[in-house]
Amino acid sequence: MKVSKHPVLLVTLLAVDAVRCSSTAACNALQEALPGLVFFPGTEEYVDDNLHYTRGVSENSTCSVEPGTTDDVGTILRIVGSGETRSSFGVKGGGHTGNLGFSSTPGVQISLSKFTDLTFDNASSTVRLGAGLFWDEVYERLEPFGVKVIGGRVPGVGVSGLSLGGGYSYFTDQFGLTIDNIVSHDLVLPNGTFIEVTESSDPDLFFALKASTEECC
Repeated sequence: MKVSKHPVLLVTLLAVDAVRCSSTAACNALQEALPGLVFFPGTEEYVDDNLHYTRGVSENSTCSVEPGTTDDVGTILRIVGSGETRSSFGVKGGGHTGNLGFSSTPGVQISLSKFTDLTFDNASSTVRLGAGLFWDEVYERLEPFGVKVIGGRVPGVGVSGLSLGGGYSYFTDQFGLTIDNIVSHDLVLPNGTFIEVTESSDPDLFFALKASTEECC
């Protein structure tokens, strides 16, 4: 019986080593392409980028990266998705998920913490939210406008995760879920291309984004 277990263990170890090796190559490439935005173990930024509300779902990534623009995101996706630098990756918004692997990885951890812009358009009664915001921040910043949005109910919940997986609000009985009130998504495709997705521009993708939270946040 011991002999039969050895091949399984060996394959597992080889798989882990392969992931770590490719992740290291990806991290080195990212550091060269995005200087000042890539962090490694031992830095405060790395700790923050890998920290989750539920500590047990935090994995030790090879490195973390904090994009600040959609161009940065495009660069990251092209690197982790191609050739010798192909790597597993996780995307963290607020980090409130309680599921291992939803927004953590042993590969490249992508933090959305720099995406904190908020713009309110009174004419269309819409607000454009950065994916790195927390809902309690959103409510506070909208207070001067005298408006509310259909968002999270407790502090510490990120905008991105809740918006991609339902989203119960105190106003849900009256206005539906958070996903029912989203009119557009800013999205970066795997090839690095930036697009705006609406129900009219790409109905299938717009619908799919309503249930994609298991891949991030």
